[in-house]
Amino acid sequence: MKKFIFILSILILLAPSVYAKFSDVESGAWYSGYAERAAGEGWFSGFDDGSFRPEKPLTRAECAKVIYSLKYNNILPAVSAENYPDADEGAWYAVYARLNRAEDLILCPDGLFRPNDNMTREEAVTAVMRLSDSLYGSREYTDDELHATEIFPDFQLVDQEYAEYIARAVSDGLMTGIDGYLEPKGPITRAQFAKLIVTSYRPEWQTGSILPEDGSIVWSDTRIYSELMYLPASMGYVDFSQYKLAFDYYGADGARLLNSGWLTEKTYLPPGLYRIVIAKTDNSPIVPSEGAAFGVEYNVTTFSGTDVKKIAHRGLSLEAPENTIESLRAAAWAGFKYSECDVRWTADGVPVLLHDETIDRTSNGSGRLSEMTFAEVRQYDFGSWKCECCAGARIPSFEEYIAECSILGIRPYVEIYDSESFTAERALGLIETVRKYGMENRVTWISNWISSLQRIKQVDPTAALRLLFVTIDMDVQYMKQLISIKTETNEVGIDVDMNMLDAETINRIRAAGFSVECWNAGDGSAYIDGVTGLTCDKP
Repeated sequence: MKKFIFILSILILLAPSVYAKFSDVESGAWYSGYAERAAGEGWFSGFDDGSFRPEKPLTRAECAKVIYSLKYNNILPAVSAENYPDADEGAWYAVYARLNRAEDLILCPDGLFRPNDNMTREEAVTAVMRLSDSLYGSREYTDDELHATEIFPDFQLVDQEYAEYIARAVSDGLMTGIDGYLEPKGPITRAQFAKLIVTSYRPEWQTGSILPEDGSIVWSDTRIYSELMYLPASMGYVDFSQYKLAFDYYGADGARLLNSGWLTEKTYLPPGLYRIVIAKTDNSPIVPSEGAAFGVEYNVTTFSGTDVKKIAHRGLSLEAPENTIESLRAAAWAGFKYSECDVRWTADGVPVLLHDETIDRTSNGSGRLSEMTFAEVRQYDFGSWKCECCAGARIPSFEEYIAECSILGIRPYVEIYDSESFTAERALGLIETVRKYGMENRVTWISNWISSLQRIKQVDPTAALRLLFVTIDMDVQYMKQLISIKTETNEVGIDVDMNMLDAETINRIRAAGFSVECWNAGDGSAYIDGVTGLTCDKP
């Protein structure tokens, strides 16, 4: 087990993210969530007329503001370094330019800042990767990952000083091509950079963050309340000389334990869903300028296999209602980077998340989904059956789910049902939704039906595909099925019940050129060498 210690300041909590609303950002536009999130965090600013100007190229000065506002949580340090010779000391960007002269996150090979020049795609991506390195260091990349850009016809246009950063970004899924090309010398728009910076901003970037990424905090004069979150196993602590910390706890059975008591010392809390409450010990108003460290410690299971992925089964379905936005968020807060879901269609052709053919088990309604319109099925409560704290949860559309995955940095594993009704048109609809939110090459499609995966392959030859197996008899028929969905650019593998695997079978499948992932893996502790992914009910 690894122990991660998280500490925040109340000062940060007193400045929750409030998404700005721009006059030219239409609701539902692919970039709307990224623009509003980046502005809400204080990284991006709009213009005096209330616009965001999503298609406007990002300038180097604007990029510096975003980079250093993020790094320092909008509280910039004093820098004595001499500024660039072309930086105007009276300009709004002067402090950001001086910071960059000291830290060099935005490369300036000619020694000039060039504040009004447009950032190129290679410059912008490199700046974000250098920001990540400065905060948390860089992981080790394989030779294949460092040559990831070679799939693009124009990869040789990347300048040498940017090449490694671009390759790493492509490997991490942070940089995708435009119509199959990198276009490294092309300008990056404000909308594109908002997406890049938000997508790269993972939960672990917030050192000590135990709160949802969307900054959902309710603050009164005397108390601060977090939104619902999942804590695997926790120890709460606070500066008890001034502040007190309490948890509203919801047990695994859904029982709501309100007013769990003000903590006066570091206290163990069992795994489960929580809301955090903070107040002054004397119940006096909280002053924003005050600061007091508080947080939790929690344990996360690790594996001997460094490449093993833990995939949340229908979100964090052990604690939250399966196949809902609530369970997806709970999975993200519990540390999952992957989450599985099930997709079916309503009578009017809207793809939604549901495992069963009927809504009887997971809602307060009844009936077959295929006989209900989207508007009709949205009337039902898909949360109360699991726990009181999730009462009112609605069945999410596939688009809502993908949009949330893009914000949380989660890679979805999408299981497709209804093989006979899964037409080429429906396959195209799913792929178009994924592309709309910039999630191409960041979704894995799974199904028991080879025909469903073939339709996905026909629409997107690069899509990652996994065939679900009920048995593990890898005979010629199964091999032909796997080969039929393989292309030169996609990943193909199998998903199988963990209980049906042994080392010999895994080696045989891998020798045939296919990866092995498992479902029914519990908490993932029963790891078998050679398995690359485990679909788990527990973190």
